[in-house]
Amino acid sequence: EEDIQDKFIHLTNYSINKRNEDFEFNETPEELNGHKWSLNMLWKHFEKEGINKFPIWEEIKDIVVKTILCGHLPIKTVFEEDVKSDYNCYKLFGFDVLLDESLKPWLLEVNNFPTLNHKSLDRHVNEVMIAEMFNILGFHITEPINDKKKAAIIDNTGLDSFVDFDPQMYMRKKSNEQLEKEEDWAKGKPGLFDEDKLTPLDVRILIRAEEELEQTVNFTRLLPCADGRKYLDCCQVPSYSDSLLQHWEEKHGYESSQGREVLGRLCREGVHTKDFVEKKKKKVTNFVLKK
Repeated sequence: EEDIQDKFIHLTNYSINKRNEDFEFNETPEELNGHKWSLNMLWKHFEKEGINKFPIWEEIKDIVVKTILCGHLPIKTVFEEDVKSDYNCYKLFGFDVLLDESLKPWLLEVNNFPTLNHKSLDRHVNEVMIAEMFNILGFHITEPINDKKKAAIIDNTGLDSFVDFDPQMYMRKKSNEQLEKEEDWAKGKPGLFDEDKLTPLDVRILIRAEEELEQTVNFTRLLPCADGRKYLDCCQVPSYSDSLLQHWEEKHGYESSQGREVLGRLCREGVHTKDFVEKKKKKVTNFVLKK
């Protein structure tokens, strides 16, 4: 009872505890010191103590997926109403998870706008995270580039080629073929995700998913995954795109190179651009998947 008013004991929030006169700031991120560690340092501490981190991490990932699914319907609704292109929308959340004395993880809160502090430890973690996030997003140079500038960019970056940005790669307007296919999917018609049944939009969705996955280093993709169907069954409103991605993961997840070869062939055949406006098609016929 004598400690009941001591907020530094009962509240783990960094913004509170950093004001404690006994708080030690961690100025050496790769060492086990101070009162704030990186995740890698926590794993090293567990290893030193003979604790298996993997079951704990799997439980945390499960918490993250289920938390996002709790807000899936309103997120999906607002996205479909307000977002006009698949190119210009992403979100970074911050999850606060508490491990109890049995190392069971508990969700404390989800930060809609996570703080990216400038302290040495935070920068050590956040700078790498933000760089990788932007790589996963795959930002383009969206303005028209002349041949001279293209050559300079290729020379300075070591790229093999330069593909102009085409907003049609990210358009949300659906063709009549796509709308009919999604109606068949809602009715439970089988075989819609077979390779010979993939629509231009299907191929573009799969291309983006594979390109995003290729850029991951420290990030882990939680959905789709090998056993992701158990999560999709929890959604209030099923998603055609999620079902497509889950089917692709179940078929090609363990041999991603084979799946990428399929997408490469479909791109060379121009399947991904068949619903484009004709005048735009020339810009993307040389689209290739990253290796």
